[in-house]
Amino acid sequence: MRLLPAAGRSTVSWKNGGGTTEEVCRSPLAGMPDWRVSIATIARDGPFSRFDDLDRHLAVLSGRLLLQGLGHGPLILEPGSAPVRFPGSAPVVARPLGGHAIALNLMTGRGRFLGSVVPLREDGMVTSAAATVIVASRDARFRIDGTTHHLKRLDAAAVGIGCRLAGDASVLMAEIDPLHP
Repeated sequence: MRLLPAAGRSTVSWKNGGGTTEEVCRSPLAGMPDWRVSIATIARDGPFSRFDDLDRHLAVLSGRLLLQGLGHGPLILEPGSAPVRFPGSAPVVARPLGGHAIALNLMTGRGRFLGSVVPLREDGMVTSAAATVIVASRDARFRIDGTTHHLKRLDAAAVGIGCRLAGDASVLMAEIDPLHP
């Protein structure tokens, strides 16, 4: 396991001025990513950047977020809502409701990687079958192979493939699985 503390991240402002992104981790380290896990703070209404060759997975860690442009009516996300998956080329527009929203964003290379974002649960162990990054929406605890660890709000950890994981519902797990190993 490798800890990825929030305090060590750089914050990058969006080109449209509507928010910021903190990169948690990526592969490869330079250029267009095969996959990337980041945390976005969405402060104003506006469109998401377009990434034609990537798929996105979004889960709200705090606040409320209205999304439009997903091919159906507006969708409101909040902590505990099911994560949403959409093509990076989709014309998605976001509107934070009642202040800013903070979201976990997993982007995976289309046709090269499958991704998913799911909450960890205290009542059941999950075995990581792929590259896995966990992120805490608030101070939280989780277990890897029976050993308890603690994360502060927005801290993350990269865990090994085949680890058995459990945690409280404020810990989200982003899994990245190559399609052609």
